[in-house]
Amino acid sequence: MKKSRAAINRQQGKHQVDEQRDNILAAAEMLFLHHGLEKTKMIDIATQAGITKMTLYRYFPNLDPIAFEVAGRMLETISTIAARSIDQEVTGLAAIRENCLGMIREFVTLRSAYRYIGMFDHLYGDKYPSDELASWYKKRIFDLMDAWPFSKADLDQQGYAQVITLLNTIMSFLEKMAARGELMAEEQEVPLQTQLAAFEEIVLVYLKTLGDSNDV
Repeated sequence: MKKSRAAINRQQGKHQVDEQRDNILAAAEMLFLHHGLEKTKMIDIATQAGITKMTLYRYFPNLDPIAFEVAGRMLETISTIAARSIDQEVTGLAAIRENCLGMIREFVTLRSAYRYIGMFDHLYGDKYPSDELASWYKKRIFDLMDAWPFSKADLDQQGYAQVITLLNTIMSFLEKMAARGELMAEEQEVPLQTQLAAFEEIVLVYLKTLGDSNDV
C-alpha cells in the first residue's frame, strides 16, 4: 500500500528529529569528556552541535536529561563490548565470568565510558534531580541487564546479590582507573596494566568462590 504524502512527511520529520537528537547527544558527550559535566553549559552544547540555544531547548529542558541520556549510551557501550566475545551458548556462571573479564580486558576501549560514568556518579551520587529521571535511569539499567547472557534465575538470591555487588565493585575500580590510572601508577609505583591484571586475578578468585557456593 502506497504511503500518503502526510505519512511520508511524518516519517521524514521523525527521522530529522532523531538525527538532531543524536547530534546533540554526540556533541554533549564530546564536551562532557573534554571539559567535565560540571563545566559544560547548554550554550556550549548548542554551539558544538551547530544549533541555536533555542533549538536545543526544544529537545532538552536543561543539562540533566542530556547527562542521563549520555550515561545510558555509555552503559550500553560497556555492556555490549564487555559481552561481545561471549559465545551465545555460554550461560550461568560461565557467562558471568566472561562478562566480568570482558569489562576489565576491554578497559582501553571502554576507558572514556568508564571515565564518564565516574563523573556522572560523582555529580549525581547523593540525589537524582527528579523522580522521573531516576525512574528512567533505573529502567535503562534493567533493560541492559535483561540483555545480559545470564539472568537472576541462574543464581540463588544470595548469589545474585553477590554478582551485582561484584559488578558494582568492578565498575567502581575501572572508573577510578579511567580517571586517575596513570597518576595512581606513579604514586604507588605499580603500572596501570599490572594493576588491571592483578584485579582480574582477584575477580577470578572470587568467581571461583561464587561458583562453589552456587554449584553452577
